[in-house]
Amino acid sequence: MVKEHLRKEDLLAIVLWLEHRPNFEKCFGVSKQTSVGKKPASKSDGFREMAAALQRMKDRFQTYKARFMKAKEYEASTGAGITPDDEAAGVYAETGEYVSLVLQNGRTVLLY
Repeated sequence: MVKEHLRKEDLLAIVLWLEHRPNFEKCFGVSKQTSVGKKPASKSDGFREMAAALQRMKDRFQTYKARFMKAKEYEASTGAGITPDDEAAGVYAETGEYVSLVLQNGRTVLLY
């Protein structure tokens, strides 16, 4: 089995990052203007910035995943949720866009 260096999701993130014109110019040096008063950026600086952007995205995902897993663990361990007593006291579940996000995250539950 051959392990891929980058997955399709990683490549999509790179393409989306490069679609922003200033990012593309940093990596491929196609800017026609001369920068006055600034240190000229090299192509390697542009690629370093792209790698840093991907790392930040990965870190955000890891943070999200950790929070999600912590919430799922809390829900499973304490029976957290709205009980009939809560409903009688006037506590109700969120509706609307929040519910659709929860339904989308239902797929995440299957992954972990």
